Amino acid sequence: MHPPQEHGKGEDHAAEVGEVGHGAAAAHAQEELKHGIADDHVLGLDGYGDEEKVEGQVGEDEREAEQHAEDGSRGAYAKKLGLEHVQLCGEGGVLEKLYTLNPDYISCTYGAGGTNVGKNLEVLKKIKADGKCTPVTHFTCVANTKEGIKEQLQTYLDNGIDHMLALRGDLPFGWTGTGGDLHYATELVKFVRKEFGDKFTIAVAGSPEGHIACRSLEADISFLKQKQDNGADYIMTQLCWDMDQFRYWLDAIRAAGIWMPVDVGIMPILDQAATINMALSRNGCVMDRKLCEIISKNWIFPNPFDKEPFDANVAEKKASFKEAGIEYTIRQIDEYRACGINGIHLYALNKFDDVARIAREAGLLDLI
Repeated sequence: MHPPQEHGKGEDHAAEVGEVGHGAAAAHAQEELKHGIADDHVLGLDGYGDEEKVEGQVGEDEREAEQHAEDGSRGAYAKKLGLEHVQLCGEGGVLEKLYTLNPDYISCTYGAGGTNVGKNLEVLKKIKADGKCTPVTHFTCVANTKEGIKEQLQTYLDNGIDHMLALRGDLPFGWTGTGGDLHYATELVKFVRKEFGDKFTIAVAGSPEGHIACRSLEADISFLKQKQDNGADYIMTQLCWDMDQFRYWLDAIRAAGIWMPVDVGIMPILDQAATINMALSRNGCVMDRKLCEIISKNWIFPNPFDKEPFDANVAEKKASFKEAGIEYTIRQIDEYRACGINGIHLYALNKFDDVARIAREAGLLDLI
């Protein structure tokens, strides 16, 4: 992991409509990036789920959720893999399994207003004590006062946790705002820098297709620029299957003066219903032709959400979908690496064996 570093001092003050994201990755020194000598030879991984959010379920506040620094071209290969969210801290549990993949960091979800802060901190402290990689906490604005934010972040620092993913957070059903003193991630980043200086390394969310609550992709990019100007260190993207759109976005953010490293969020394609749910229930993600073909060829009748499908080939179709989905995910990682990204943020979803296979066959475990 790179240590916290200096932060940009831009002057973009556009008002933010809304953003939310998920995932975290190792920060790269911004000063190095400015001079085109960023280190992209780091390996990391990202697992998903705590004791209440497991087996591919989406957390309440975050969705399952690079560029060559020298010249903005898409030619370098990613040398980093990320792991997010941990379920079990016990011996032989998911956490210990994730360590075998030599992650650069592991991040842990954070409930609205710190509702799961006890479990969150327990996991992070375990990661810190084990010394295998850097612990990263998610942190949201939802139901948080400024005093509460200060107290919670100080507690993290007191326990050696100094890396965070700053999010607005998904709003609970029926809410029209965060219910707290801060309303957007831009404000949260600015507040953390004001109160804690450079004590935290801060990741922020980026949406290659534009956040669904934002009025336009251009506005969304301007808010991402504002996060950088307020002191963010690096970007963790929302999942994106549309590679043409990702390439356009990557060029657009660089043209907008956003020089932060970009780590790409990738959700392994393992389950039909989970894939469709992730794309449409919160994210508005475009599913490309190849992914749609995989779903169509393995469609479970009457639909993949039915708990008692009448399809006679359910088991066979699930196995076929999973195999095709793993191959799709590996090819997607290949495409992203060819874009010159800084890192892969792979959602492990507590599916260790599948994630380990993806990381191995994509060549991510061989990176140095």
